[in-house]
Amino acid sequence: GNLAVGAIPLLSGMLESDQEPGGFWTAAMNNVWRDNTAVTGSEGWYFQLPKHPISMSMDVYKDSICPVGDRIGEISRNRCHHTTGTCIRVYLTWVPTKDPCNTLSGENPQILFNTTCWGNGKNCFSALMVTSVHNHHMTAVEVEGADITTIKMHRRASMSGGKWMTDYTGIPHVKDSVFVGILPENEASFTSQKWKGISIEMPQDEHYIVQDNTWVNYRKVPVLMDCAACWSPAKWRGGAFTYRFSGLDFVNSSKRIFVQKKGIFWDIDGSLTGTPNSYTTWADKYNLKHSGCDVTEGAVNVSVSDEWSAGPTSFFEDSGGLDMTDSIFHIVGSPALIHSRRDYSFITCTRPIRKFEIAYPEPPAVYLRQMNITNLDTGLTHIYEFEDKEIFGWSFPVVTNTRIEVRPNLPGLDLTEAAIRYGFSDLLALKEADALRNGEIVEPEWLQFVVASWSKWHHYKMMYPDYEMVGNRHGPIAGNAAQSYAKLKDYLTIPTPLVEAPSALPSMTHGMIDEEHW
Repeated sequence: GNLAVGAIPLLSGMLESDQEPGGFWTAAMNNVWRDNTAVTGSEGWYFQLPKHPISMSMDVYKDSICPVGDRIGEISRNRCHHTTGTCIRVYLTWVPTKDPCNTLSGENPQILFNTTCWGNGKNCFSALMVTSVHNHHMTAVEVEGADITTIKMHRRASMSGGKWMTDYTGIPHVKDSVFVGILPENEASFTSQKWKGISIEMPQDEHYIVQDNTWVNYRKVPVLMDCAACWSPAKWRGGAFTYRFSGLDFVNSSKRIFVQKKGIFWDIDGSLTGTPNSYTTWADKYNLKHSGCDVTEGAVNVSVSDEWSAGPTSFFEDSGGLDMTDSIFHIVGSPALIHSRRDYSFITCTRPIRKFEIAYPEPPAVYLRQMNITNLDTGLTHIYEFEDKEIFGWSFPVVTNTRIEVRPNLPGLDLTEAAIRYGFSDLLALKEADALRNGEIVEPEWLQFVVASWSKWHHYKMMYPDYEMVGNRHGPIAGNAAQSYAKLKDYLTIPTPLVEAPSALPSMTHGMIDEEHW
């Protein structure tokens, strides 16, 4: 073992990592890291992995040495104490494959064992992009940022046919670990309820598994958050990914779930929500009033009946969602309207909740780019805004065995040109495999999908500006301000000739400098 003390940033360094140095820095992952300690300074371990060796004299190895796809020899029993940054930081990308230089050779799962973090300023583990990288037997104590943050799980290492070798073996990504928000001896002197980052910021993809872990003294700090950085313009994703959980234990840690962007939390054994084999997400109105689903009004921490229809929760809307209840749901986020539009309510269903995607029919930029989703049995509707950073369309969670109608909130969009996908194929295959293994009959799933559209809007008035959309884009303060001057205006779709200024056209919502000016 080695001891690294006080890695000091070199602001005039040649590499970006010189400004955030690690006690242990490497551009070659295939090493053995055992029984080492990094104390104070910036980062603990800093992995900056190039595609090929960074040297003109080593071009001869460019097809045979590929650090970004290489395995690790071993990493176990390493510790970081009070570094200002992250204990183990994967700078940008690590996609380990069986053949490091062949991205189609299949994933090569890597497990980081027995990492201990105490008092780190940022994270215990962080990565922008990885594939099958797992943290087992981690201990994180009083880490100020997120304990584990992973932004993307890249598909570049997939097998032929789009399958991963880890799909059905189910290696947990976080397993047998303990996370401590505040040490017991510090509880009396530290009274804050929310003081640190979310414990596990889960990536923008499927197949992320959290199993057999314990959280102690997180108080009101949220523990599990879906779709890390999905609201970030540079890393935008549509969300509605499914995450799997089992064997979880929470001690003095009430805020278990933060649905940031449509995330579907699959509780296999009931240790997360109290309902085994259940699915939880936020309560979009078209998903309400389903048999087999319970609605929890997170703002006041009560469960309500199937006959409940979403209504305003004025206290929390007025306060911006300052949630100090014992609900398992964290409801404070940015933008705050992601929860206030759903009246701070969540559903937990014993029938599956699947991701539904409508892709590629891009509306003209001058129109409202919204989609109305209506449950044909209940008549309840939720409106989703178009997202152009991933599939160029709309993604949203739906409860299985549902009849829905989708209608673009604009004329002329031909949804017959769209691509649609129900569920994630590997999750459906996993359901069939589990039933076969347990000698059970697979319960069928279906979704009835009806398309409606506007051909012409005559003498139709709409609210302008759309203050909820302003709030989603610019924050709750701007949204409330826009609501104060919002008015009903005639909808003008194709002005001929164009005699009005663009600002007079309520259908034109894009190309705005801010919520008021073009």
